[in-house]
Parts: sequence; structure tokens; C-alpha cells
Amino acid sequence: MKGLAAILAILAAVAVGGPLGAQTQDGMQAKLSAMAFATIDRAQTIEVRLADDSDDNKALKAAIEQALAKAGLRVAAGSRYALSFDASNSLTANTGKRSTVFSVDGHKGSWDDEVEARIKLFSTGEDSVFKPRPDEGPQGTAGSVRLDMALIDRTGGKRLWQGWAQAPVQTSDTQAITRALADPLAGHIGQAARDKLVPILLK
Repeated sequence: MKGLAAILAILAAVAVGGPLGAQTQDGMQAKLSAMAFATIDRAQTIEVRLADDSDDNKALKAAIEQALAKAGLRVAAGSRYALSFDASNSLTANTGKRSTVFSVDGHKGSWDDEVEARIKLFSTGEDSVFKPRPDEGPQGTAGSVRLDMALIDRTGGKRLWQGWAQAPVQTSDTQAITRALADPLAGHIGQAARDKLVPILLK
């Protein structure tokens, strides 16, 4: 009986702790795609343009400028090259009661006590140990965040490059995830990619 209790405790810890093989916050990955339309002169400076002057966009602009510098590109106002960006998310509230992968029912009878344990190992529609509910985030949120960038030559208005990166929500700070997407995108400016998995690091 003690052996069974120990096994149930281990399985409960696995179920509560999250799906097997889940990414940790320090080892997050994003999916990146990009299209290159023309050769980029890396000697040219780049101006990062704000869509609006909200605090979040200002912080994101600063993160993008740092990422460009890290990628060996120079930033300056009034440059021939202009980089625009747009951040979005697909977060949705999860108001319903979430099912669990591990449950225990106890019954006290007149003669003895009964304990029934159920563990959902795999399910295509509900949470399970080996297949969690898709795109599930903490604190009742589900979804992902996405950062789009586009590089334009102001001389003729030609689009030189565009790219986007998307990462699942694994922390309540979605702005930190969005800013973290700036590094891999800046590193791929001028390159083409399709659904490439890239590491991101929250700062």
C-alpha cells in the first residue's frame, strides 16, 4: 500500500509540474519566418519607426535598436532605411473550469476507507500528462505573442525584407516575450527563413 502511495505521489507531481519535455522559461523557443526581396546594404544606417508612442512601444523600440546593434547594424534618425514593427497577441481568457490530469476520490465507509486515483495519460481533446491543452498559458490565458518587422528603402519606397516571429505564452509578462523576439529577428535581417525554431531569452 505504501508503494502504491509513493507511485501516486510521483505521478501527481508530474501532472502538476507540467507536460513532459515542456520548455522552461530560460529555454524558450520561437518560430521565425522571413522573406528577403532585395540585397541590403549593411553599411546603411536604420531608423526604427514608432507606430504610436505608448510606453510598451517605446520599450519595444529600444529593444529592437539594441538587437540591431547586436546584429552589427547601425541605428540613426533620418536614415535611408526605415524599419517598422508591429506587436500582437492571440491571448484569450479561459473562464471555464479547467480539467485536471490527476484526481483522487476518497470514500469513508463503515468498514474501511476507499481511495480511487485516476490519471489521464493521453487525450486529444483534454489536458493529459503526455498531451497538454494546446497553447495554454498561466493564470487563465492561452495563446501566443508575435512580432512583425519590415525594412523599407525610403529612396524608392521598396520593401527590402520582412520577418515575423511567434512564441507561446509561458509567463504573465507578454511584453518581455515580445521584446525577446527582437534579437532573432534582427539577426535574420536580409535573410529568408520558414518556420525556423530559434531560442529566445527573456530579459
